[in-house]
Amino acid sequence: MSQSVYAEDIKPSRLAQIRYKALDILSLFEQGQTGLVAYAGDAYTLSPLTTDAATLANAIQYLSPEIMPFQREGRSGR
Repeated sequence: MSQSVYAEDIKPSRLAQIRYKALDILSLFEQGQTGLVAYAGDAYTLSPLTTDAATLANAIQYLSPEIMPFQREGRSGR
């Protein structure tokens, strides 16, 4: 979820493609628990493990760099 997801090198955008793919993958899970982790320099848990696919689908709908607590441009200087 770095700012690069706003690039429009693929249509409609990288961010839209991420959302579509995450929803596609979510629909494949028929049992067990699933969580949601987003990356923007570091990993952030957006949803702990759950069996509630509707809650995860709702969270995926709102994925964007703006929800990330911290943005890191690169890994130099670490």
